[in-house]
Amino acid sequence: LPIGQEAMAYLKRRGLAEPTIRRFRLGYAPADRMSLLAALRREGFDDDVSVEAGLARRGDDGHVFGYFKDRIIYTIADAQGRPIGFGARALGDAQPKYLNSPEGPLFHKGETLYGLDLAREPAHKAGEIIVVEGYMDTIALAEAGFPNVVAPLGTAVTETQIKRLWRIAAAPVLCMDGDTAGRRAAGRAALRALPILEPGRTLKFALLNGGQDPDDLLRADGPTAIRAAIEKTVSLVDIVWQDALAEIDPRQ
Repeated sequence: LPIGQEAMAYLKRRGLAEPTIRRFRLGYAPADRMSLLAALRREGFDDDVSVEAGLARRGDDGHVFGYFKDRIIYTIADAQGRPIGFGARALGDAQPKYLNSPEGPLFHKGETLYGLDLAREPAHKAGEIIVVEGYMDTIALAEAGFPNVVAPLGTAVTETQIKRLWRIAAAPVLCMDGDTAGRRAAGRAALRALPILEPGRTLKFALLNGGQDPDDLLRADGPTAIRAAIEKTVSLVDIVWQDALAEIDPRQ
């Protein structure tokens, strides 16, 4: 099979059109760990630079090889659109399923929001920014007419990310997966926001039903269902209050 054919088939199965694939700069890391390194060497990049950039690793024996192997690649950019790192999803059974570039001089996972370079302008215009949990949720919602959407990089939303969101909108909407993990993530985000709250700043939460993630809901019921979920939000206070009540045993 031509290199990348399986990766392209996966993206097409997820319903992504080619203009979307190009706009989000999606790619593929071949199973041959040396192919990227060979290309970087041909372009004149020293192996030490490739390792520092997170594109390669150096083994205990000093051997240098590519960091990503047989994975869909998601380009992670800064707010100006300059690539600073990559996210990667395994095509096979490799673990972990999702892998990010290692922390380095350019890439700091807890400070970065995926898709911010594309979402910033439409979010400013709308006065609204939507936060989802994953790369594919971000891309699917953007393709469905929600260009003001971003995601943290596979971890809980950090204080730094919340402050970045507040620079764009006074009440960012966290659209969390409808499973137990998504509800826990909402609670963690609420607690992280509390110590840094400022007048006129808050978070809102769109909690999806039935264990769905935004991509699932979009596929099942279309963009109107996403808009309905975003407009039916739970306040920061209610999230904190619900979590506090859940810890109380009424039998005691």
